[in-house]
Amino acid sequence: MQGACRVLPSAERCETKTKSVNRFFRGLKALGMIAAIAGILQATGCAYMANVSPAPKEDQKSGYVDGSPRMISSKTNLAAVVFPSRIRTRKRVRFTVAAVNRGKEPFDFSPADIQIKAFYPLRGREIKCRVFTYDELVASANKARMWQQIALGLSAGVNMGNAANAGTSYTNGVVSGSFSGSTLSPAGSFGGTYSGTYSETTYNPYIAQKAQQEARDESERQFAASDAQYDAVISELQTHLLKRNTVEPGKMCAGQIDFAMPKVDKDETVTLNISIKTGEDTHEMEFTVLGTK
Repeated sequence: MQGACRVLPSAERCETKTKSVNRFFRGLKALGMIAAIAGILQATGCAYMANVSPAPKEDQKSGYVDGSPRMISSKTNLAAVVFPSRIRTRKRVRFTVAAVNRGKEPFDFSPADIQIKAFYPLRGREIKCRVFTYDELVASANKARMWQQIALGLSAGVNMGNAANAGTSYTNGVVSGSFSGSTLSPAGSFGGTYSGTYSETTYNPYIAQKAQQEARDESERQFAASDAQYDAVISELQTHLLKRNTVEPGKMCAGQIDFAMPKVDKDETVTLNISIKTGEDTHEMEFTVLGTK
């Protein structure tokens, strides 16, 4: 599409023209890439929360996309970041990154070209944050699914065992009484008391069959829900996560990055430095992270 921002349906989102980065971000919004950031935040709870704001340098421009801080760094090539305005620290955080090739030679762009550091001024400490690759995130999803499947399998076995015993009932009780009588013997009469216990086991195959079918149905629902959850996670990664891509001259490439954000205490201010390499250029962007809870 000549002269327009055309966002491809792949994770890397390459464009044919790069006249407007803002238009590109609107394209990301339309595809749900920026909305996905808010969705991740909603699922994180409220422990160790922090607010994020841009801290642009002289050659950088900042702004907001639907409340999310945006930073643009322009050199020979261009780099841009959209970061969530509120994050949960000591957890994995996701943001959107874009690279524009304004040179004459192609360059590769991948998570390996992104480095993130957190600076703690009051502690005099610097932490290098781990940036996750697509393959690492898929492997993590596969591992989580494996353990979930094991747990569901064990639960299904217990439920089926309980269902098999559903048709069995046990009855226990105590019997007692007295007796008396008479005879023609010199004794004339006799009498006494008695007592004892009893137990009885009965089995109803219809009840057992019904319980087993209900257990099988519930197990199938749980496994189906697990599969659907896994498929949604993999689809999200395939659709949005940045993977290695060659950016040709005049084209743009974008995707989402996951990294391990260290803990930020309440009222603590941390500077987050995001270093992005686009060909021969290195862009240093900074965001201020303020702990709130």
